[in-house]
Amino acid sequence: SMKFEKILTLDIWGNEITKIEEEVCKSLSFLKKLDARNNKIKDISVHIKAMMQLQILRLDHNEISNLPLEIGDLQLLVELSFSDNKVS
Repeated sequence: SMKFEKILTLDIWGNEITKIEEEVCKSLSFLKKLDARNNKIKDISVHIKAMMQLQILRLDHNEISNLPLEIGDLQLLVELSFSDNKVS
């Protein structure tokens, strides 16, 4: 699989994205910031844990109903936002 070591920030804000695939998570293992606000994401892959360098994860304004426990494995995460979703 392709690795994008040089990509540290990914801004996919305001698209029609419905999911973040396993392959994307695994190929962005050096990512520090992911801004995926204002999309149509329904669930977060458990493979989010492959993004071990993630410090900032913004998921506001999506259709997420639950967050995987694997987000807790992201030891460098200092900012997590997911307002305006369907998390109960």
